Amino acid sequence: MRRARDGVEVRRRGGRGQPAIFIRRSRRPTPAAAGEPADLERFTPERLKQQGANLATRLRIARHPGPTFPLWDFARRSKLTVEAVNADLTEGAALGQSVSTAAEWLLDNGYIVQRHIGDVLDNLSKGFYEVLPVLEDGGLAGRPRIYEIAQEFVAHADSDVYERDIVEFLLGFQEINPLTIAELWAMPLMIRLALVENLGYLAVQIRQRQQQHERADF
Repeated sequence: MRRARDGVEVRRRGGRGQPAIFIRRSRRPTPAAAGEPADLERFTPERLKQQGANLATRLRIARHPGPTFPLWDFARRSKLTVEAVNADLTEGAALGQSVSTAAEWLLDNGYIVQRHIGDVLDNLSKGFYEVLPVLEDGGLAGRPRIYEIAQEFVAHADSDVYERDIVEFLLGFQEINPLTIAELWAMPLMIRLALVENLGYLAVQIRQRQQQHERADF
């Protein structure tokens, strides 16, 4: 990496113009993102309220919870993914390679993203599972109900979160099935976790597109 960067600098100093840079970089392994966000329609507040009610009819609470869902592991995986992608983009930028607008945003805001992910990790304690109802249905078994609610909300809000939308969604849900105080308290954190997971997946997409762009320039 350092030799490549020094070589680019020599070419810049010795030539009259910007050199054409043809560098094949080794690829860092990127941890898999926690999951792929659903590509769903952005709902209006009214439709979000109806969706909340529909969700309340589908989710079933486990009477005798088994193994719990590893929320902390998901957040940690998203953190490692964003760090790896950011490091790769930083290396490319240092070598003078052009980056996309999305990649530039991630480079400029990487420290803010990492701070928010750190806050989520710090607040995801094992104590959550002692007070939050968990689900019993198939692939959702062991997941805190409020986590699934937050995932559903973020998907239909297209990761664009507004207070009114949250309120309408939860009102719709609670008209069918009331939430516990602990769940209402945990909802903001669960929304942040859902956003962090989406960001991890989008970071992988940014890196893949950047690699395609570099191969096209080679």
